[in-house]
Amino acid sequence: MANQKNIDMFNKFNSVIDNLYSCTEREQIDSIFSEADIKDFKTRITLLDRCMGVSETYGTPEEDLTDEDEYNFECAVFVEGSWRMLS
Repeated sequence: MANQKNIDMFNKFNSVIDNLYSCTEREQIDSIFSEADIKDFKTRITLLDRCMGVSETYGTPEEDLTDEDEYNFECAVFVEGSWRMLS
C-alpha cells in the first residue's frame, strides 16, 4: 500500500512538472499547484526548481525569508524565463 502511495505521489509531481513547462504567467503556476492540491510552499519551490533544472541556489539574501517570500521569488524567476535557454 505504501509503495502505491509513493508511486501516486511521484506521478502527481511528474504531471505537475510537465504542466509547469508551458506556464508563462504567475497565475498559471498557481493554478497548476491549486489543481494538484499542493499548498506547501517548500514543495512548490522544489517542483519549480526541478522544472527549471536548478540543483542548487546561490547568492540568496542573508536575511530570513519566509517560505512564501522564497516561493514568490521562484515564481518571478520562472516567469522571467531565461532558465529555458539554459536547459
